[in-house]
Amino acid sequence: MVPVNLEDCSKCRFLPPLGQLPALLGLFIKGMTPVEIEGSDFYGEGSLAFPLLEHLSFQNMQGWKEWISFGQHQGAINFPCLKKLSIYACPKLEGMVPENLDSLEEFVVRECDQLVVSIANYKELSVLCIRYCKGVAYRSVADFQLLDLEITGCGKLTCSLQSENGNLKNFMPLRHLTIDGNSDLLQLHHLSLLQELHIDKWPSLESFSLSSLPPSLKDIKIRGCDSLTCFARYQIPPSLRRIEINRCQNMKSLGEDEEVIGDSSSSYPCLIRDEESCLEYLSIWNCPSLISLSSKVKLPRAHRHSFDIKHFSGAHPHLVLLKSSIFTRRPLPPPQSSEVEYIRL
Repeated sequence: MVPVNLEDCSKCRFLPPLGQLPALLGLFIKGMTPVEIEGSDFYGEGSLAFPLLEHLSFQNMQGWKEWISFGQHQGAINFPCLKKLSIYACPKLEGMVPENLDSLEEFVVRECDQLVVSIANYKELSVLCIRYCKGVAYRSVADFQLLDLEITGCGKLTCSLQSENGNLKNFMPLRHLTIDGNSDLLQLHHLSLLQELHIDKWPSLESFSLSSLPPSLKDIKIRGCDSLTCFARYQIPPSLRRIEINRCQNMKSLGEDEEVIGDSSSSYPCLIRDEESCLEYLSIWNCPSLISLSSKVKLPRAHRHSFDIKHFSGAHPHLVLLKSSIFTRRPLPPPQSSEVEYIRL
């Protein structure tokens, strides 16, 4: 059967018993404002509802308040083949979404202001995206291999999603992580397979040390972290290929130098070691306090690299570090004013 779309049915207060359509593969419900409760009418009669459904989506259900998982305590089976569940813009929805969805692989919830999303017994879950919900509760006793996790705009993380020392528990297979505003979730080094990290508005993030990031990490994006003063202490992790930093108001330098003691000609660790670095792209935008990269920075020599620095200002002598002392091949003329709008190599 082709997918069923129900959209903008402004007079419909109850959903029809779509659970009894034996060949239904996709169900997309949007803009049915009068619907407040989904329960037995939605599932229909019988012990098996939505037997072949693989994709279920709810969007812009402004009046929806409760989703009742019908008949599970009586041995009924619901959604045995469901692989993708998405819920968008349902501001009044509370309570629980169905548990024990054994085939669920992708779970996306966005803009559900009153919903505490419960991650419960999804054995095949690999992609989880939660944006702008009331919170997240992790109550699963099932083992799953989560590869892609995004949690942004949520008020709190509850139960055992994080351990006492701030680690994300039971997410060792993660490859991609996007998270914001959770200052306790800074212990990331144990995510030994993580390749991509996006950080948005972490209030306590000041810098990273080499040991605080997993050695597998290749791509990092940081946005809106106003406590960030420098990206790395002494050395950028050599595994990184892309670094993007945007709207960090107090970031002064890409790397923090060791304190100069005695002879200024003493050798110090380079921020980026040419023989080790995999860095291919560096972007720094809208960081008005930026005055230098690092007094010992060396950018890799390979021609494939791209460096993009935009929107920073300050009449400071360290701005000269953006000329020949940084670049091993092509010297750059010194800035002609105190504000450098754009530099790209």
